[in-house]
Amino acid sequence: DDGVWGNYVGDLDANGLRCGRGEMTCEDGGRYDGQWNDDVMEGRGAYWHANGDTYKGEFKDDKREGRGTLKYVNGDIYEGEFRDEKMEGRGIYRFVSGDTYEGEFNDNKIEGEGTCRYANGDAHEGEYKNDKREGKGIYRYADGRVEIGVCRDEKATGEGVRWSKDRQEAWRLSHGVNHGAIRLSVAKSMASRLGFSQIESILLNRVTSSENFSRGIDP
Repeated sequence: DDGVWGNYVGDLDANGLRCGRGEMTCEDGGRYDGQWNDDVMEGRGAYWHANGDTYKGEFKDDKREGRGTLKYVNGDIYEGEFRDEKMEGRGIYRFVSGDTYEGEFNDNKIEGEGTCRYANGDAHEGEYKNDKREGKGIYRYADGRVEIGVCRDEKATGEGVRWSKDRQEAWRLSHGVNHGAIRLSVAKSMASRLGFSQIESILLNRVTSSENFSRGIDP
């Protein structure tokens, strides 16, 4: 096939439509190698984009659909679910900086509930919107301190509480700024008022390891 989509080498059905396994080189420089059905990319495959990005995973109706791994030319990597070409559902995004986000995505953006583990050892568990921390969250420092509160557009807003590494001291926060020590009973009461009802569990738990989304992705 030397049409608009480029050159195709592979299986055809009785009607001459691409079906089964095949490789196509596109006119824009991209290349696909994988499964076809009824003349469209469908099933498992790999696509090398002309800009250097690469995708390996599931396709439907010529689009990324299902689970897969998208490696960007800048070094970032996304592993997880796609819908209609976009990151949507659950996944892991590994930034070239060393930061890693695991959680929910919507319309190609970090959005919903998730955990971001930073290269410096800190971690944030909570709500995100439009690629930013937005809503309730738990911030765990690499040195063991824990902080709870609410973010708006990445910035701490309103009341919050911070605990020491050994959980024997607590401080009241306002817009992310320390406003002095408080009794542990007061800290617990504030946490409950802010909507963190399982504070004992929050203070005991550590960030869990990432699920391996890449299993079974390669075509």
